[in-house]
Amino acid sequence: MTTQAQVIPKFSEQKKAFSINELKRLIVTAKSMSDFDQAKRYLYSYFIPCADPHGVFWWDPNSKSLKYVIDKNIGKLIRPITKAFYT
Repeated sequence: MTTQAQVIPKFSEQKKAFSINELKRLIVTAKSMSDFDQAKRYLYSYFIPCADPHGVFWWDPNSKSLKYVIDKNIGKLIRPITKAFYT
């Protein structure tokens, strides 16, 4: 049985607010390293890196605007989620 990948919009096209629970679900349900692409695309649909100043821009669909988050505050916004694969 194959599962069809969820279609994830590109950066700034999301209509729903970012959900850490949705990100966690995508990571926890991943069965292989390639399954992490879904989680990556989900993150990239909300966040884009900024080099000067260092940080990220965060797409907020509720206000339809970009918010800037400095590097040191990213950990407050996105808590670490881990998953290990063993071969």
